Amino acid sequence: MPLKAGADTVQLLALRAGTLRLPRTGEVCVAGGLLLHPGAVPVPVEAVEVSDFVSLTMPAVVLEHVGDLPPGTVFVVPESKRLARGVVAFLLALVEGSEAEMSSIARYSLEQLLQEMMIALVLDGQRARHASRRRNLFDEAQAIVLARSSDVTLGAAVIAAECNVSPRTLERAYAARDTTVRAEIRRARLAHAVSLLQDAAYDALTVDQIAQYVGFSNGSSLARAMRAEALAAPTVLRQAR
Repeated sequence: MPLKAGADTVQLLALRAGTLRLPRTGEVCVAGGLLLHPGAVPVPVEAVEVSDFVSLTMPAVVLEHVGDLPPGTVFVVPESKRLARGVVAFLLALVEGSEAEMSSIARYSLEQLLQEMMIALVLDGQRARHASRRRNLFDEAQAIVLARSSDVTLGAAVIAAECNVSPRTLERAYAARDTTVRAEIRRARLAHAVSLLQDAAYDALTVDQIAQYVGFSNGSSLARAMRAEALAAPTVLRQAR
């Protein structure tokens, strides 16, 4: 069978049973492992044994800040990795759980968790494959910003520790792009806020709730940040859709 995420999607397979093999590379994924395919180029996969898996497809925009991924890229995450065990358990719990209607807050939280898991899998895979190559610090840091922008504790010190560099080195990487860590965190939070404000599915959330979910302290701080970026006020955005 081919893995084909589609031009604008990312595909993740969580293997519940059996064994899958990638003929091009010889890599094997066994029960409890994951296959992540972030591209439109089909990749052949062989079922070495009768296999059962859960497939998740998400918009490719989720990975827009993790750097360039060559066509046909597939990340195999073995079942021995703690990250794989956590993601597989989470996906299986979603599939096997109750189908009762979720609130908009619960749905948004699950979407954020799934996006962060996707980003973490790609970052982990990139680090494993390119540990001996010179990395792009800005892209690596930006991926962390995207994944954790709603975390109110996120800042230069936290991101620098994740990237294993000093805060000063990190800030230099951002200065080379004519920006700052703080500005990019704010922009990521604003992008999340704007997407929620423009989506009728989240009308049940107040502006204060949206602000807090994306990492701002309250609706007023969100409004100030939007004004600083020359964006319309939260209530205006909602009314304009």
